[in-house]
Amino acid sequence: RGPFFGFGEHFMKARLDGIKTTLVSEDHWSQPGHNWTYIPVPLLLVPHGIGMYVDTARASTWDLTHAGDSRFSLQLTEPTVDCYFFFARDVKGIVTSYTQLTGRPSVAPPWTFGVWLTALEGRQKVYAVADRIRKEKIPASAIWTYDQLDPSTNTGWPYWTAGYYGSLPEFTDHLHRQGFKVLTYTNAWLWSKLVPYDLANPFYDEARQKAFFALAGSDGTAGMTIDGVRTGYIDLTNRDAVAWWSRMLQKSVAQNGFDGWMEDFGEGAWTKDARFKMAGKNAELAILYPLLYHRAANEAVNAVTGDSQRAGDIVRFARSGAPGSQAFTPMVWGGDQIPEWSADHGIPSVIPAGTSIGLCGFTLWAPDIVSWGTSKEMWIRWMEYGALTPVMRDHLAQKPQKAVDLWYDAQTTDLFRRYARLHISLFPYFYTYEHEAAETGWPLIRHLILDSPEDPQAWDADQEYLLGDNILVAPVTDQGATARSLYLPKGTWVDYWTGKALNGGRQVRVDAPLDRIPILIRAGSVIPMIDPGTQTLARPLESRLTWRVFPGGHGSFRMYDHTVATADQSAAETRITVSGGTSPRQYDVILPAEKSPRNVSTGDQKPVWKMENGLLHATFAATNFDMRVRW
Repeated sequence: RGPFFGFGEHFMKARLDGIKTTLVSEDHWSQPGHNWTYIPVPLLLVPHGIGMYVDTARASTWDLTHAGDSRFSLQLTEPTVDCYFFFARDVKGIVTSYTQLTGRPSVAPPWTFGVWLTALEGRQKVYAVADRIRKEKIPASAIWTYDQLDPSTNTGWPYWTAGYYGSLPEFTDHLHRQGFKVLTYTNAWLWSKLVPYDLANPFYDEARQKAFFALAGSDGTAGMTIDGVRTGYIDLTNRDAVAWWSRMLQKSVAQNGFDGWMEDFGEGAWTKDARFKMAGKNAELAILYPLLYHRAANEAVNAVTGDSQRAGDIVRFARSGAPGSQAFTPMVWGGDQIPEWSADHGIPSVIPAGTSIGLCGFTLWAPDIVSWGTSKEMWIRWMEYGALTPVMRDHLAQKPQKAVDLWYDAQTTDLFRRYARLHISLFPYFYTYEHEAAETGWPLIRHLILDSPEDPQAWDADQEYLLGDNILVAPVTDQGATARSLYLPKGTWVDYWTGKALNGGRQVRVDAPLDRIPILIRAGSVIPMIDPGTQTLARPLESRLTWRVFPGGHGSFRMYDHTVATADQSAAETRITVSGGTSPRQYDVILPAEKSPRNVSTGDQKPVWKMENGLLHATFAATNFDMRVRW
């Protein structure tokens, strides 16, 4: 019996009851209707602890229009197929079993969880943006510049560039000295011309001569035509083609100094009547072409970094995927998005995409902060949402006049800075759940069924999500709204902004003025944080650590480095203990305080403390400690 979830990344809704869909990897950006996906995963699961995975490389059609009767139908084009059934106590158990079978990603490097900003239009303009980022004290860890064109590495998107980049090693080295990681752009096909110039691309010609493209069409090359320019899909079943293409990617890292790239496209190669060397006709790769794509890129990066200082420090982010490709993709983003309020393509459609893909083994996902629309309110709401995901990344996809981004005016810059600081401060929290994801397959962004599988009201909570176990986020998706309703799981929750306690197990309405995204913290939580004023995550981390204690009795948190913090709160005393530390740290402890304490101690020393806005701030140095606050 339902409700039903799964099928990969879905934008319509996370709960699948009532839909009929064919699972293939495809892109129908800007077209009406969103019953398609960049990342198809033929995994169907229910909150009661049952899952079914159909191990097929071909398209499959699922009919859940009779889900109300606890029935569904499945249509396959293969005579036989393997099916795996998972039985567990809850959804987390299913996800763990499925990812144990198909793979889990490795732990991403710390800078992944920082703030990534787009800078375009040539070396000098990018340098100017980098200088301004530092001047404005925005804690950015990476700059993404996707309009630099280098056909020898197949990098760059050619429909924006308006400036000169010169030597790419010099370009990346300059930004590295400022403390930025630098990202570029690539995909799995080559342009036949050196767009935007009307000149033949010698690398396309070489690949065609060596039969490195998938085959189709009158000219024998499978690929899209974009603005009249032919492209060719790399035949990723051809080992020689993969090796040739891999050397291009490796040059981006080893010679040009890039720290990663957007690994764009990958879906749709099969739709062009393509024929592949080892797989035959396109139907045999309807789902798996993205898997071959991302696996080849992952192996290329691992081969070039090897045991060097950059091993494990390269980050690629993709929009396409397949069952198992999560093991080869450090990060996934939600694909092309449109700056609008509609549930079809706008911000309301992206939230269930993030929660649905997390149920299918893709643990690290983030949206664009769409920065090419003309609505300031829209940009602010999208920016707030992006800040409360594991990777805060803006995206300039088009160039309309008066587009709103973080540099639009003083208010947008100030709000972005404030939310960037909040995002960076949560790094130890994010990184802890990243380590957990590598061990269990559980995502950082979580649909409420992972926390409350037996709660029917949680099944339909599509416009909110949990970050890890303790932080609930409810983005504002209605134009003009200054409050929003959301469902709170059972228990007590604390409004992050006001400190107000709310009882869960019900719908609540919370204030959401334009500069505030609703954030609820599980009562009693102990959240590890860092000082965003001193960190960008692109350089070695400082040892200073903050423990933020929220009201609500008992709570604990085990950090990725095995440091454990525990808090017990009563009317007479609050006790915070930290164990498992291996070296001295500068600690900041922040806890709720309705009045000044009578005494604050950490054993043989008295920490420096102060009261501020209903919070007690205590600072001291220690390896481990037992802090007592008597009221």
